[in-house]
Amino acid sequence: MDRERHEHWVRDVVARNRGLLVAEANKYCRNAADADDLVQDTLLRFVQSADKPGAPTDERGCVLLLLTILTRRFFDQCRRRRVRARHAEDPQQTNEVMDPADPETPPLFESVTDEQLAQATQSLSPKLRATFELHAKGLKYREIADELDTTIGTVSKRIFDARARVREFLLKLLKRE
Repeated sequence: MDRERHEHWVRDVVARNRGLLVAEANKYCRNAADADDLVQDTLLRFVQSADKPGAPTDERGCVLLLLTILTRRFFDQCRRRRVRARHAEDPQQTNEVMDPADPETPPLFESVTDEQLAQATQSLSPKLRATFELHAKGLKYREIADELDTTIGTVSKRIFDARARVREFLLKLLKRE
């Protein structure tokens, strides 16, 4: 099937199954606006994946893929809402490091000097430091993984660990002063 015919076929599949997706989304969301947003997101992701290798080439496969994408996107939204609610309830989950003894004082990170941050960064292992510094330069996880010849998961874990160690180092350093 040539590209133009394939695109036309994908549009037809989307048009024929939009009603099914809307009905399923309404069951999940119980809110027409949220359901419509979920359907739009699903259709966008489906169209983007239609050209990739392994994409279904029959109607039944496409319907199953559409429903799978819809369900996964709904659960992703639910997880995001739970995380936001948890962070709203528990101020300790924020990224700001506050002095719990005095809530009126500004966050501790505002009093960190460049030298102290450099000292905290130097305390990291070479692998953590290299990953942390590349991330601080603005590189994306994929770019860091390519540069360090590792996986995105490893980059993510190293950045998480580096942040935790830098935070711990700075808290100890600032409490001594």
